[in-house]
Amino acid sequence: MSADGAGEAHAGASPRQGWLCGIAAYLIWGFAPLYWRLVRDLPAVTLLALRVLFAAAMLALLLFWLRRRQDAGGSPQRLRLRRHLNRRTLAFFLVAALLIGTNWFVFLWAVLTDRVVEAALGYFVNPLVNVALGTLVLGERLRPLQWTAIVLAAIGVGIFAWTTGGLPWISLVLAGSFGLYGLVRKTAPAGALEGSALEMLFLVPLAVAGLALVGPDDLAVLAALDVGGWLLLSVSGLITVSPLLLFTRAARILPLSSIGFLQYLAPTCQFLLAVLLFAEPFDRGRLVAFLWIWTALALFTLDLRSAARASRRRALSTGGPAEDAAGEAPA
Repeated sequence: MSADGAGEAHAGASPRQGWLCGIAAYLIWGFAPLYWRLVRDLPAVTLLALRVLFAAAMLALLLFWLRRRQDAGGSPQRLRLRRHLNRRTLAFFLVAALLIGTNWFVFLWAVLTDRVVEAALGYFVNPLVNVALGTLVLGERLRPLQWTAIVLAAIGVGIFAWTTGGLPWISLVLAGSFGLYGLVRKTAPAGALEGSALEMLFLVPLAVAGLALVGPDDLAVLAALDVGGWLLLSVSGLITVSPLLLFTRAARILPLSSIGFLQYLAPTCQFLLAVLLFAEPFDRGRLVAFLWIWTALALFTLDLRSAARASRRRALSTGGPAEDAAGEAPA
């Protein structure tokens, strides 16, 4: 999700700190399948509900701490959740909550059913989906290399579907839901932390309802958990909130074109885990499909770099600010 104020130099912060925060955020997202496989005794619905509740608890503690610092004059960040409690903003974040909830559930389901390769495919394609949505919804104009990248990626997805005998619906839902989520968050009138809090406002009741419908077998698993088991489940909140904070910090320090290059780190880690550690099927047909998609991403990245350089040259010649390419964070 895009962080507000992204790309602005943050006072007293070095580019190295920005890179470290950005790399850490994407590594957490990339290696998240390792964690979810540790708790795979529970179904995806139950894990999603617990993830939401633990993340909401951590976010509430964080907001409380920031509010205390703010009241004491120790934090320059102003948190004003109350001003966002109007019908229009709440409608934005209801849609955002449903989209990110769908994204989280499908990703969990992919990990639990050994289909991480398809999840990685979805997040590789996601930047191109973002560009396509920008054209369809916001009327943004595509550059020639962007058009070429989208066509090549579509061919790659088609080859993957032909090889596997069906549409890669996990990839399409992950890319589509997160692309739409990024679009909603881009136009929503709230910052990163406030927006996440408003999303939790809608997700927590759904999570409670999901736990109320837990079957007797899953309820027995939860009841048998010791302190260590519950601590392990509580990590789901940590791996939800901490990369968000790291990404937000990185986006305030680094130019967004740099964030755009980092976004491939997470699906690369997921792909390597799936093929090398989880031993998921990866035959010649899947390899050909991924080669088409990786070629598309190489062209897309080249276009980002060229556009960023051209923007900086224009800024130097005119004395105005440079426009930068946006980066997105995965779920």
